[in-house]
Amino acid sequence: MWKKNLKGLGQGAPAVTRWELNRAMLQRLKKRAARIEQALAEFNEATYGVCTRCGKPIHPDRLAVLSDAELCIRCARAIERGEPVLEVSG
Repeated sequence: MWKKNLKGLGQGAPAVTRWELNRAMLQRLKKRAARIEQALAEFNEATYGVCTRCGKPIHPDRLAVLSDAELCIRCARAIERGEPVLEVSG
């Protein structure tokens, strides 16, 4: 009886899966584009490369790899460990 329910399984599924993957990729790319636009705005405001958590400069090597980085490596690791968010000093 359960075999009847499997009949037709997979028909059309690859197209749906591909559509879902494309949609997810599009969403990621839109978010990345928004972060890059924000980084450009920060560059124009002379705040590019400043950590939004601690207010200290983000190392140029980190910015070379992640041009839209908002956190210095120290703060990024602290957040990964679940440490509380600090006020921006400045």
